[in-house]
Amino acid sequence: MKMPKVPRSKAEWKAVLTTNSADGTKSSPWINKDLAPTPPNARTWSWISLSSYWWGNAFNASQWSNGASLIAVGLNWHQALIACIIANLISSSVALALGRPGARYHVGYPVLARSVFGMYGQFFFVWIRAVVATIWFGVQSYFGSQLLSVLLRCVFGESWWNMTNHLPVSAGITSRDLLAFFLFWIIEMPFLAVHPRKIKFLFAAESIICPLACIGVFSCCLGVTSALLVNQPDLTRYTRRPKDAGWRQSSSIFLSKTLIFFFGIGATAAVQGKFGHAYWNQWDLLNAILDRFWSPAARAGCFFASFGFALSVLGVNIGCNAIPFGADVTGLLPKVFTIVRGQTCCGILSLAIVPWKLLSNTLYKP
Repeated sequence: MKMPKVPRSKAEWKAVLTTNSADGTKSSPWINKDLAPTPPNARTWSWISLSSYWWGNAFNASQWSNGASLIAVGLNWHQALIACIIANLISSSVALALGRPGARYHVGYPVLARSVFGMYGQFFFVWIRAVVATIWFGVQSYFGSQLLSVLLRCVFGESWWNMTNHLPVSAGITSRDLLAFFLFWIIEMPFLAVHPRKIKFLFAAESIICPLACIGVFSCCLGVTSALLVNQPDLTRYTRRPKDAGWRQSSSIFLSKTLIFFFGIGATAAVQGKFGHAYWNQWDLLNAILDRFWSPAARAGCFFASFGFALSVLGVNIGCNAIPFGADVTGLLPKVFTIVRGQTCCGILSLAIVPWKLLSNTLYKP
């Protein structure tokens, strides 16, 4: 196989970095191939793809914690569930409305923002969304690394869990958790090189695996939405027909989010009664199970549960953070960025967030 030639001159670098289309259409400060309406041959998402996206992303660490935290602050299970149902009815209705323009006109959020805020006014709102996406990419990566740490504990046992720490307290993280973070980050990076129209396979897989993981943890115990809604046009632009982003997608949002809230609420309430403590995030819950029931069966169960939850975090990071960031920076600098380049940039910039320090200095303690 012939190796690609390394650019040496300014002209060669310019040719490599250009965002011009393969058909010869040149990019400008206002448009490139990823900002233009999605061509028919790239509209590969169906209503099943969108429903898979929502089912997979609903069963993640953040959504579980949202319901579980209501138990931790003193609500009983039926009060928490009623609050969640009302919130999910509102969010599914908003998603239905915001997904319509993308499905009808096949353009993403940066282009639609121009119709509301103007050609120059949209820069502020697109920039804000890009910054938020970068922060949350780092935070979700940390969540994923905590679940990966549970998985590695199940495999390697105490040799992983009792790894010697070589970092000072001021670092805000241990050597074990830092290693888990970079391992999860490395796993994520190849997926950022995949264009959104081709990434639906990941959401299809997590829509099956992640609910099973939640059901498993829930059974054992018995024995963040606004950003997602704004991102709707960046995904529905790849649908084949406007009706693909219709009521079936909306019902998937409501059902999946209600189920994950129920699992989080029920599991936390059950564990609180049995262990005397409300574990309202998944990795602390799984570690508590391993601490009390260290056996081959418990290790196997927690391994598969942490794998499913970590896969969900991966899907959330791509669908809710990397794709929106890629679309946003493409709208800000069309002559420099494509969506795939933007996604990769998001992954790299997320390291600068130092999410473990960000979380340790807030009221939110994962």
